[in-house]
Amino acid sequence: MRTLIVVRYDRAPTARISKPAAHAIGTVIQAIETGPKKKRRTNMNPEPPIKNAEWTDDDTEALFATVGKYLIFFQWIEGKIDQILLMAWGHQNWSQSQARLARMKNHEKINAVDELVQNSNVFARARTRPDWISSFRLLIEHLHAERDRRNSLIHSQYLFEFAEAGFPPVASHRRKVNGTAEFRQQDLTPAAQKDLLANLAQLAMDVNFAHVQLIADYRHDADETP
Repeated sequence: MRTLIVVRYDRAPTARISKPAAHAIGTVIQAIETGPKKKRRTNMNPEPPIKNAEWTDDDTEALFATVGKYLIFFQWIEGKIDQILLMAWGHQNWSQSQARLARMKNHEKINAVDELVQNSNVFARARTRPDWISSFRLLIEHLHAERDRRNSLIHSQYLFEFAEAGFPPVASHRRKVNGTAEFRQQDLTPAAQKDLLANLAQLAMDVNFAHVQLIADYRHDADETP
């Protein structure tokens, strides 16, 4: 399910996405246009093994490129979250705010943005649009879901043992749940990789739209000093 962020301007926003970032995101967004239209996935559930005609070295290089693109664009999204927090905390507090960000984990940043939008004076105008706030809450949920997926991607082992037999590699993530080991596995087929980037590209656009809207709603005379 995609998040629809409705952007309405009462005044012109003061920030734009940079041309290099726009070009790079554009290459990923192509996955949305060409990829399968699937429901956003919130975990790496096991899938039945899918055998390719042949898994080649080119397929392996493409997988490496997918993982690299994913991590780069995830960090771009986190950078947008940082910008929202820096704006809310006040530009005059830049050094103090940077030190605070350095101590925060990703889930803490997401929660901090949620708290500011829901309760702070700097974004009070955003709360005059209930439909936008509802969409924003869905965006927060998707950010947490993508954080969980990112953690699985980073901490997974990538198993290529059956590639010579034509099977795609498997991402296997072992976690401790209630004192026992839980394995989350996914076959990294080309279709699964395309879906992974398509979901992230959609999230990147949603976060960028939300950032621009919050710039328009921002009250500079009511910053939330850390």
